[in-house]
Amino acid sequence: MSAESARHDKDGTPHGEFAAYIDQCRQWHGLAPTSETKIFHSVKYVNASPNRLFPLMNCRIEGDDIRGQFFWMTWTNCVLTKIDLSHTGGVAHWTRVQFENVNFHHLMAKVSAAQTVFRACNFNNIVLEQPVFLQCKFVKCKISGALIGAMFIDCEFEDVDLKGSRWEDPKTLDIRGTWKNAEQMWETSSPKAKAFFLRKPIEAVST
Repeated sequence: MSAESARHDKDGTPHGEFAAYIDQCRQWHGLAPTSETKIFHSVKYVNASPNRLFPLMNCRIEGDDIRGQFFWMTWTNCVLTKIDLSHTGGVAHWTRVQFENVNFHHLMAKVSAAQTVFRACNFNNIVLEQPVFLQCKFVKCKISGALIGAMFIDCEFEDVDLKGSRWEDPKTLDIRGTWKNAEQMWETSSPKAKAFFLRKPIEAVST
């Protein structure tokens, strides 16, 4: 990427290479995009446009700063590594996305994710209302804050730290794997997420 393109991307103007790709994805929205994978490094994006639609398709993004924004995120077939998405809100639809070392601190959004992997991500002090995760995987993540009316369907946890998380009225906890609850205990697999993280008798939810 040229110095000129990098400068524009950092400013978040529509002339930057990254912002231009987002505009291109807006044109593809709802259509079959190109199969080419675009790669972006160390760019910042500030959405100064009243158009809050933020689609991403078939791209790899490393070391970006997209924090503090309110977006309608529709991301498909993407890989995001070392991204700062803290203090971000809005609506997020993630399909076949891989997040690695992503900071979701104070994420306040309506999230639906399918076939998405979260690896070494920080979900600190989040507020998610009625999030839906379908066939998703969480690996060595930290989750604290509120999950209200959550649905986890055919999901997998691997060494997930749930200390400080509040699960209010969960709808579906079809989770297998390993996690640490507030009592510093590791447990494995459902039924109903091991009786809602050991707070209820297992027999009460076994089928």
